[in-house]
Amino acid sequence: MVIVRQLPAIGGEMGARSETRHSAHSPLMLAAGYWLAGLATLFLMAWGMLLYTGHT
Repeated sequence: MVIVRQLPAIGGEMGARSETRHSAHSPLMLAAGYWLAGLATLFLMAWGMLLYTGHT
């Protein structure tokens, strides 16, 4: 059995809003965040390889 302990929110007196904080972030927003992070990673890796190989 896994016991999950509620961690205090950053900023002090936000304990009353901590239950609604998780429902505010929908899975679609989470997926969009991961998609944008992946897109930025691909762009930076491609640009870095172009700089590394001498293409300007």
